[in-house]
Parts: sequence; C-alpha cells; structure tokens
Amino acid sequence: MTAKRVVFTGGTGKAGRHALPHLKSKGYDLLNVDLTPSEHSDIKTLITDLTDSGQAFNALTTHFGFDHFDNGKPPSPPDAVVHFAAIPRVLIEPDNETFRVNTISTYNVIEAAAKLGVRKIVIASSETTYGVCFAEGAKDFHSFPLEEDYDVDPMDSYGLSKVVNEKTARAFAMRYGIDIYALRIANVIEPHEYDMFPGFLANLASRKRNAFGYIDARDLGEIVHLAIHPRGPDHPRARRIRSPALQPQGARGARLQGSPQLAKIRGCRIRIWWSARRHGAANALKVLPLSRHSGHDRTWLELGPVVIDPFETWHASARPSNHGHR
Repeated sequence: MTAKRVVFTGGTGKAGRHALPHLKSKGYDLLNVDLTPSEHSDIKTLITDLTDSGQAFNALTTHFGFDHFDNGKPPSPPDAVVHFAAIPRVLIEPDNETFRVNTISTYNVIEAAAKLGVRKIVIASSETTYGVCFAEGAKDFHSFPLEEDYDVDPMDSYGLSKVVNEKTARAFAMRYGIDIYALRIANVIEPHEYDMFPGFLANLASRKRNAFGYIDARDLGEIVHLAIHPRGPDHPRARRIRSPALQPQGARGARLQGSPQLAKIRGCRIRIWWSARRHGAANALKVLPLSRHSGHDRTWLELGPVVIDPFETWHASARPSNHGHR
C-alpha cells in the first residue's frame, strides 16, 4: 500500500520537530516546508516563503525527494496538509508583520490545498484566541471552564491572526466541503522543559495567561495523525470522553478530578485516554502534574470532522465551526 503523502509546514519549529518523527513512524511520506531545514535528516525540507502564494502552491505540487522522479510523472497533490508554520508569538517581529505573515500564509496554504483537491487539512490555532494570554493588564476569562461558544476576543496581533485563520478555514471548508481541523494548541512544553513545573506549582497564578494548561509537544504528532486518519466520527472507538478538571480548593491550591462524559458534543464524538505521562498527570488535557494515575502512557484523541479545541484547560470540547465531510 502506498504511503500517504503529507506536506507539513513549520516542521522545524518547537511543535513540528516533535510531530514529524512521530508521523514518520506511522508510515507517512513527509515533506517539511519551512524557512530553515529540519533537524531530521531523513525528512526533506523545502525552503519556502508561504506568504508568496506561488511558492505555497508549488510547495504542494513538488516531489518529496529525488527518488520520486523515478515514478515517471509529475507529482500529484498530497493526501493531507498540516500547517503549523507561523511567527509563534508576539514580540518576535513587529505586530503588523506577525499579523501579515500568519494570516496570509494560512490563507495561501489553505487556498492552494483546497483548489488542488486536498480533502484533509490541519492548521495550528492557539489558546491565545481566548484573549488572556497576551492581554494588556490583568484580564479575566469571560467564563471558566472554557466552553464551545466562548467569545474569543484577543487584543494582540498574534491571537487576532489565529482568530482570522479559523474564519479562513471555516470559509474554505464550507465552500469546498472538505475537512479542516483547527487545533487550539495550549502552551507547548518540550521534554526538557518539565523542570519548570515545580515553579508553576509554587505559583499557580503565573499560569493564568495560559489558562493553566499545556500540551506535551510529543503528543501533537498523534493528534495530527488522528485528524488526518480516514476514520469517521462514528468510529466505534470514538464514543466517550474522560476529562480531568482543575477544581479550586481555597488558598491551598487545587486538585484534579476525572469525570466521564458523553463525547457527543454538537454532532462531534471524541474519545480520550488520559493518564500519567512521564512527569505525573501531564498530557493534552491535564492542567498541571498535581497527581499520578496508572494506565496508558499517552493521551490520544479520536476526532470528528469539525474544528476542535482539544486543549481547553478544564475539559475537551468540540466546536463545529468547519462543517467538512469525510
């Protein structure tokens, strides 16, 4: 069986460099599209400026390596496109450049993929859409836990660019009837960064801007895999959700609670396995490693054809902004 061809933009970045090897291990044929080469020598990088629509289009219609010339025909469009490339936060480049690069590159990638007939697209959205992360002053969340209909209202250029990108994705999904998944990714933590957690626990308020949440970078690869995997929302394993919640417990801190819920949320079914991951209760849904649980080592998501917010702090939720069909 021929390996599925996936173009992954931003695979050299903090999240992408952990997602790429995991996807490689799943048997995907990968092309990294970035401004700098990947550290993974077995994955080809195409140096591309995605704010140029011509370059974006060509990146999706190129050979993944010299060996592909042996096929004797021009390359076909990829089976899926994963778009993680972006200026990753504010205060790296001027605000207008952050907004320009992030919105135009996303538009170009989605447009090219949709018009080439790609049926599966994943884009990286962000927790910053909730408007607290880079807010001026001590802004509070409108409500907690974060619900599907939360009024996203960022005041910064980065968060605003992600809101625009979600709208762009929704527009193309409706127009072309394709699957586009916008992952509202929480604060990405790499394996070597877990030494920061004692400080987080000592000062829980310091994590408010991140909605007290995070995602282990190594889990993003599996989340992407499940998003582009050819399973429908009615797959028999996609039935229930188990989600931990951070419940206030006075001035002494907080405690974790796990509660099973039906995973059918506005037409989407999700299944989540959650348990300890190397450093306590650390996974895509847990807020902080406050306790240890036995069981599976990873947290995987079974996703339906909608825009998903899998990294909301208190529970997994789904918001059907993109009505693509499998």
